[in-house]
Amino acid sequence: AQQNDSLTRKVDRLQGSEESLDKILESQRTNTGRFVNSLKENKKILDEMKALLEMQVINSVASAVFSCDRDGDFQIDPEEVDQLLLRIKAISGVTQVNEAKCRQFLHGGKSLDAILGMARNIQENPEGNEFVQINPKTIKKQ
Repeated sequence: AQQNDSLTRKVDRLQGSEESLDKILESQRTNTGRFVNSLKENKKILDEMKALLEMQVINSVASAVFSCDRDGDFQIDPEEVDQLLLRIKAISGVTQVNEAKCRQFLHGGKSLDAILGMARNIQENPEGNEFVQINPKTIKKQ
């Protein structure tokens, strides 16, 4: 009888321990799920921030194009190319300018529409286009 009581108490303690472990495991599953959801949300936010930073650079390129059109004819003429390239190189977030490709593209003068088309190309492929390399990590806060 005494041995039976002892075994009953041990079984009760084991059941209590099992219930406690079940609660802990359930809590961890919930916490893990929340953590994974947080990671997914953070990635989405970071992707959106990266896209916004890239757009900021593209807007700066467009602004440089308009600033360099000194005669206001909506063309980047050969004498305006040097200043345009200098301005593009100075844009925060631009890590490399393929000057030869840019000069080849701009040779003989280009309309602002054509140059903004080049900017769209840069936007669509910010890290792998042939004109300008953009790295959002290098953009300085304004």
